[in-house]
Amino acid sequence: MALIPLDLPTAEHYAESGIAALALKMRDTSLEQLGREDARTTTLMAMLWDTLGWILFQEGRIAEAEKYIRSCWLLHSHGEVGYHLGRVYEAQRHKEEAIRLYELSLGAPLPDQEARQYLAQLLGSDSEIDKLVDQQRPHLTDLRTISIPNTHDADGVAEFWILLSPGPTVLGAKFINGDEVLRPFTKELESAAYPDTFPEATNIRMVRRGRLACVRAEDAPCRLLLASAETVRVEE
Repeated sequence: MALIPLDLPTAEHYAESGIAALALKMRDTSLEQLGREDARTTTLMAMLWDTLGWILFQEGRIAEAEKYIRSCWLLHSHGEVGYHLGRVYEAQRHKEEAIRLYELSLGAPLPDQEARQYLAQLLGSDSEIDKLVDQQRPHLTDLRTISIPNTHDADGVAEFWILLSPGPTVLGAKFINGDEVLRPFTKELESAAYPDTFPEATNIRMVRRGRLACVRAEDAPCRLLLASAETVRVEE
């Protein structure tokens, strides 16, 4: 209904109802009792946010649309979502940001080819698009990468769960697997600053999975790469 578009008020009601129902499931998420559904709900919520954002965009409510679509893009880096965010920036007359998002969306999984058409219009030609997309592709993970001080002078790689709520507020971090020397970094992960992936102050708890990589070198921080939501699995 959002794509056609058809009866946008009803589509908006369906999207908001889905978000409300999913939010109820996410209120009690705990790092001590993670299951497959907990990782799946993060992906589903991201998709619903994008859907609602695209409906709002179609209704001309651009500022509201940006909040929801941007939150989804930070969680779920798929081409269609990047295309939607590019359209939002273009509507806001942020030309350079729109160009960058179209390029990133074409380099992301499941690219939406309409992004190529809009990008060509902004550039005045499509002759350089493939080259520009290749240049942007390595930056797809930038928004999901966080610097963490290497306070333990450690060297290694490990994966962690991070539990977040709106703010964003860190509710906890938990070592999953990897080099044991990185286990003490739960404290640093709990005090780190994360991208704001919440479009509204809903009472939910969202689980993210991150890969921490540290190199023992002078002034070199560790890097935490938060996984794109759709790739996350919980081992039971």
